[in-house]
Amino acid sequence: MQHVGIPSQRFWVSGADDKYTREEILQEAIQEVQNSHSPLKRIVYVGDAAWDVHTTRNLAMDFVGIRHGQDHDFLLHLGATQVLSNFLNFDLFIKAIEAATPPLAQSARENI
Repeated sequence: MQHVGIPSQRFWVSGADDKYTREEILQEAIQEVQNSHSPLKRIVYVGDAAWDVHTTRNLAMDFVGIRHGQDHDFLLHLGATQVLSNFLNFDLFIKAIEAATPPLAQSARENI
């Protein structure tokens, strides 16, 4: 994150050492942040893999996909509504964050 100019001092990380699901990992990280800050207004998860889409859909968490290889369709097909190639255009990244929603169910995506 520091490489692209995003300050990392205000981020928390949770590992999978004692958790059975990816949802548990995210829920622990969210709880840690909520314990040390006033109530959160919004959480947007940024990820690049299928499990990121599935987990954020299961948690009804806003999601922005990043696919470096320009294969946006991979995440879009899984239900992501916002997918970027990189973080280089910061204004575009912020717009994607603002427009982020939880991933759609795949059946809902096929009806669009």
